[in-house]
Amino acid sequence: MKDHPELFLSLLPIMWVTVCFVLSRNGWRHLVKAYVYQADFNGKWLGMFSGVINGVNYKNVISIWYNSEGIYLRPALLFRLFHRPILVPWNLVRIIPDPVFFNKNRNALRFKASVDLTIYLSGSNAMEIEQYIQHDNRRPSGNL
Repeated sequence: MKDHPELFLSLLPIMWVTVCFVLSRNGWRHLVKAYVYQADFNGKWLGMFSGVINGVNYKNVISIWYNSEGIYLRPALLFRLFHRPILVPWNLVRIIPDPVFFNKNRNALRFKASVDLTIYLSGSNAMEIEQYIQHDNRRPSGNL
């Protein structure tokens, strides 16, 4: 490949498609089965965040939106191949202190879903979601 950079450039799209496919099969597709969202989503954009889905780390590529229906997740443009958007209802959402990071300014947004799903939020973003949940009584009783 050193002598043929055009070979590398021609293989790059194939490698990217393969990476996106493998990532989606290890976690995201399980979420899509339960929470796929086909319609246009109208809500408030919270930002781009990191998340772990069934052990697959999505570093700062998950876009989070929310409204009265729940939390809408969609990967960044480069990762959307094989990753359809999802909407997780509020009754499955909890915000907990990040048990690994031990930082007061970081929380974990946990979903009681069919797969292990954790999104990491800064303190201010977690507080925004927490206030939204509490204000409209969207949090069910009990723990995840």
